[in-house]
Amino acid sequence: VTASADTPEGRAAVRVFAKLYGRILDVQAPLLVDRTPFRIDAFRVVSLKPGETTRVQVPVERRTYRGALRVETADLPEGVSVKTVDVAADQSSVTLEFAAAKDAKERVRSVKVISTGGDKKRADPMIVRVSLAGKGFLPREVLENPNLKPLLKRGSFGGRLTAESKRALLEAYGGTPESEAAVLRGLKWLAEHQQSEGNWKLKGYGEEVKGCDCEGRTERATVDSDTAATAFGVLPFLGAGVHHRGAPNDPPELAEYKDLVKSGVSFLCKHQTASKDLNVDGQLDGNMYAHALGTIALCEAFGLSGDDRLRMPAQRAIRFIMRAQHQAGGWRYGPRQPGDMSAVGWMFLAIRGGQLAGLTIDQDPLTRANRFVDSCAAGPEDSRMSRYSYQPDGDATPSVTAAGLLTRQYLHWRKDLPALVAGVKYLMANLPPESGTNLGSAYYYYYATQVLHHMEGPDFDLWNHRMREHLIRTQEREGHKAGSWSPEGTDWGKAGGRMYATCMAILTLEVYYRHPPLYRTVFEEQKTVVE
Repeated sequence: VTASADTPEGRAAVRVFAKLYGRILDVQAPLLVDRTPFRIDAFRVVSLKPGETTRVQVPVERRTYRGALRVETADLPEGVSVKTVDVAADQSSVTLEFAAAKDAKERVRSVKVISTGGDKKRADPMIVRVSLAGKGFLPREVLENPNLKPLLKRGSFGGRLTAESKRALLEAYGGTPESEAAVLRGLKWLAEHQQSEGNWKLKGYGEEVKGCDCEGRTERATVDSDTAATAFGVLPFLGAGVHHRGAPNDPPELAEYKDLVKSGVSFLCKHQTASKDLNVDGQLDGNMYAHALGTIALCEAFGLSGDDRLRMPAQRAIRFIMRAQHQAGGWRYGPRQPGDMSAVGWMFLAIRGGQLAGLTIDQDPLTRANRFVDSCAAGPEDSRMSRYSYQPDGDATPSVTAAGLLTRQYLHWRKDLPALVAGVKYLMANLPPESGTNLGSAYYYYYATQVLHHMEGPDFDLWNHRMREHLIRTQEREGHKAGSWSPEGTDWGKAGGRMYATCMAILTLEVYYRHPPLYRTVFEEQKTVVE
């Protein structure tokens, strides 16, 4: 009897027929479908220094199998070893001994804890990090490299500019060859769906693409916004370090996308309003959400390339955001409408992009925005600022809380502030699924991944494993859709379609090098290392 991967767990019965001397025998045989007869509850972070040995006790969960087990590990960081352990029947825990060689490099890996009992075998994840400890994860070989140090200023664009810096950051924060391969597949899909004018489309993105069958029924109600689509289309390339003047030298296909980025950014510039009326000057086509996305793209294109021709379009787009703010401090779909926390989150991503690109940012709008975010606080009574609602006096949700917390980080909340720590705990109670089959809460994942990346630490390691594997698992692999993510079952999938789902997924997979963690000051840590 063979059970397919999607067979429901539980008790069932199999009818067995046999013919014996002309008689038909019909017997019902009981059947139990059990995917988890036993499990090693290993999902945690084990940290050790080079030359260190540490023991970790983890629970053994048993359901229908109570016999002896053999426990071993695979995919360990280079220089780390773990002894194989035999677990006696009915034993409820196992102790694993990790040993790091003195010359083990600072690395993080998702390790497989493989348990075998009789003819049954399963693998459970554990994250193992080799680190000298300190303020964060960046290996000393990165901090001591004079070519990389200038790229890694706090929260900057620079970590994505070279293949060397990207590899270092992937190693430091838990990216894998598989996650980077998923990014490249996604970029290839986006490149194939760029339109002849340099833009992308949320709706009808396959009109100019021969043989495209990517659009499905979910996308019949997709919003028609070329500004949002083009910003979404350009940002993953910018996230990979590609701009119209250069690209990382490895993998070589990245250099082929420079002209694509150039035409996409040019499309945004061409569709920006130029007017003596300061209330509309600098506005990009579409609603405020589309404008925010376009502004992020313009700021990153200017910041990465240093092309002064992009300074003014990016600055004007930032100024329009400032002028479009409601008097109570928020933003929404149209200029000067009473705000919502979701729109505020996107505006702050744009404002942060402007700050990193060296543009002029007025302080007064940020002060007003801070008051609006206060008004959306919806956490428990003892930690009200730890969670957020869509609009004032609403109920907190994980998605809007993630946007609110990221905004707070950009408004200079300290890393150890109790409300931020409590907010992170709330996000960690809403992890990405262990075995999901569709993209799901792309908006939540995008914001929460950035919040946790800025915090660094074991929480990010655990989140990253679930997030990375979920995105790799749910990417399309066959046909014309290969490299994209389906909008089916995705939040805002009907409004944003496959373009939204795909770009949000790619940007989330680029978190390792897109922005270094906000609370890290590379130069101070470098000084400490030298001393």
